[in-house]
Amino acid sequence: MPDTLSVAVYGRNRLDDKSSWAAILGEVERAAPVLVPVRWGEGEPPRERWVDAETAAARATGPMAFRGKTASGGTVHILKRQMPFDLHTWYEMNVPFEGVEPAAVVSMFKAIAAIMDANYGHLHLLHPPAWGDTHLRFARVYDGEARLSVPPWLLELYLPGIYWGTILGPDYVGLFGRDTIAGAPCEVVEDIGDDRFYLQTTADLNDCRDANDRYVDAAREVMDHLGHDAFVDLADYRRIGRTPDLSYLRDTDPPRPYKPLVP
Repeated sequence: MPDTLSVAVYGRNRLDDKSSWAAILGEVERAAPVLVPVRWGEGEPPRERWVDAETAAARATGPMAFRGKTASGGTVHILKRQMPFDLHTWYEMNVPFEGVEPAAVVSMFKAIAAIMDANYGHLHLLHPPAWGDTHLRFARVYDGEARLSVPPWLLELYLPGIYWGTILGPDYVGLFGRDTIAGAPCEVVEDIGDDRFYLQTTADLNDCRDANDRYVDAAREVMDHLGHDAFVDLADYRRIGRTPDLSYLRDTDPPRPYKPLVP
C-alpha cells in the first residue's frame, strides 16, 4: 500500500467567484505535475478532462464543487458551503506520495490557506504501519488506501488534532492568543499573515513514516501547550471541546445539533 499525502483546508472565503477557484486550482497545477488531475467532474472519465486551471475554474464555479482524479489514483475535492448553515468551504486532497516534493506541497498548503482565508488546515503523510497503537485521528484505510478526512462541521465540536503540518487561522488565533500559538513547542512556527500561523511538528515530512514517535511526541506537546480541551478527547469523543464561536459564518441555524464522529 503506497503512502498517502493528505492535505485539507477549511476556509471562510465563500468561493463565489471564479478568481478564487482559478487561484486554488492554479496552486495545485503549480505545486507538482503529479497533483494535477487527469480528469474532473461527476461524469464518466471521458466526459470531463482537465485542460487548465482557468478552464476548470469556470466550470466549477456554478456547480459549487470540484472533484478531480489524478493519474496516480488520488483525489482532489473542493466544496463550497453545501447548506446555508455550513461554516467553511473545504479543500481536501488525498494522493499517493510518490513523486511529490514536500517543500512544494508545504508552499501550496500555505498559499491555498491564504486564498481560502483558512481558519484551519492540516497536512500529513499517512503510513499506517508506523501508527502502531497510536493510530491517527480521523484517518482510515479504505480498499487498501489510507485517507484522512475531517468534515468541516467537526470544527464546531473540537479540533481533530495537530498533524505534521497545521494551520490555525483568525478564529483560532482569537481563541488561543497570538503569543500562545507563537510559543508552540514544535519545529516550525511561522506567522504567515492575516492572523494565520503555520505549525510544523518536525523537520521532515518523512518522519511520519520513519520516525512516527517523534511526530506523535511533538503533536502531544503542542496540544498540551494549547490546551487539550480544544481537541477531540479519544476517551470520550462525545465531549464537546473548547471552540471559537463560529456561528457568525452561517446564514441560518442548523436543523439539528451535529453529532461527533468516532476519531
